[in-house]
Amino acid sequence: KTLDDIHDLFALRVLVETTQDCYAALGVIHTRWHPSPGEFNDYVANPKDNMYQSIHTTVIADNGFPVEIQIRTREMHQLAEYGVAAHWLYKEGMDGDNPFERKMVWLRQILEWCRGVSDPEEFVESFKTDIFADHIFVYTPQGDLKELPAGSTPLDFAYRVHSDLIFRCVGAEVNGRHVPLDRRLRNGDACRMITSINALSPSLDWLVEERGFIRTGAARARVRRWFNRNERYSNVDLGRRIYDNYIRNLVSIEKGRVARLMGMSEVEMLYSSIGSGKMTVTDIASGLDEKADARREREAGMPATESATAEITGGGDLPVSLAGCCSPASGDRILGFQTRARGVAVHRDKCPNILNRKNDKERLVPVHWGETKVTQPVRIQVRARDREKLLSEVSGIAGSENVNITSGVTEEHDGIAAITMTLHVSGIKQLSDLFFKIYAVSGVTSVNRTDRLY
Repeated sequence: KTLDDIHDLFALRVLVETTQDCYAALGVIHTRWHPSPGEFNDYVANPKDNMYQSIHTTVIADNGFPVEIQIRTREMHQLAEYGVAAHWLYKEGMDGDNPFERKMVWLRQILEWCRGVSDPEEFVESFKTDIFADHIFVYTPQGDLKELPAGSTPLDFAYRVHSDLIFRCVGAEVNGRHVPLDRRLRNGDACRMITSINALSPSLDWLVEERGFIRTGAARARVRRWFNRNERYSNVDLGRRIYDNYIRNLVSIEKGRVARLMGMSEVEMLYSSIGSGKMTVTDIASGLDEKADARREREAGMPATESATAEITGGGDLPVSLAGCCSPASGDRILGFQTRARGVAVHRDKCPNILNRKNDKERLVPVHWGETKVTQPVRIQVRARDREKLLSEVSGIAGSENVNITSGVTEEHDGIAAITMTLHVSGIKQLSDLFFKIYAVSGVTSVNRTDRLY
């Protein structure tokens, strides 16, 4: 920010006796000095979730400098300066203390949340997200205000209304219009959750952080506890489903090798880490790219071919090209096949064309990714409900990620569009990021790598 953007360089706090006095003081201030547009917050009428109350306004003083003024009662000041415990002591012994029970709801929510988070790192990260992030206010159908971290979704709103409401959600309305559950709420939105007593269960997608269905750590921990308590969904089973739905579509590496590359001796340990939320899809994609980079650095002294796309051991100085049938990308496990006219063709090791050549062992060549950073063509297929501008939105996402599209075909059948594209990506991590952004496009049901030819 520039100095002109800082409005609390000079600040003044006004303490009054009653709530009515807060607004009377505000009237005096705005009559005497011109208020700065967009710099007014009424946390007296709309308290923060941590019970903070104060009126904030910025006015332009006589010398032209902006001055922030905070107006609050002495009780509000006690809470703001010394926290919940001091507020408790401040109120102790007073008659008619019914409102205090309502104000302790926030503390109970924090305690309930703590019981559901076993990992200290997860707790600290979620605490920063839920408590210290910028906040917005969203209206319930009854006109009540709920404070949420900026970027929250209808599912975060449902949890804030009631911790179990999230399990009955089948849809949402924002400002009277149906919206997807991963829609980001804005300040002043009116949100209504569409529920059903026959809702089957929380969706597995809600726990995939990259999909963006749940923004707050408290709501994500509540959903994770549901899965952990349900015998049908242990961490291992949950992790296996996430792996099969998202990671298996990204890499051709055998899952046991993925586990070992991520520092785990068994596949079940990998599944458990994914299911418990300790490891995300992005963590795995980044880890595989880092392992590939480290391997290239260790083997940098080996002779490279002219293309610098892959280095060959045991293949001499033959030219190297990437096979179009399976489109290997950096991070994939690969194997070379010596052709009669084009040198060595590099395939993913699970490519059917390689598996069918196992009898030609003398023509199989060990290869690994070279040190030079290059892009490789990858073929993907996006399936979605057909609508206008679908192709342009998907293509736009690829462009925003600096991914070059070299070809594309769209087919439609019974209202379902299948978009098959060839992209040039730098590795698994970039492909993973692209997958999740395409998933967020309205109507998209699946994104997969494919070996299909046009």
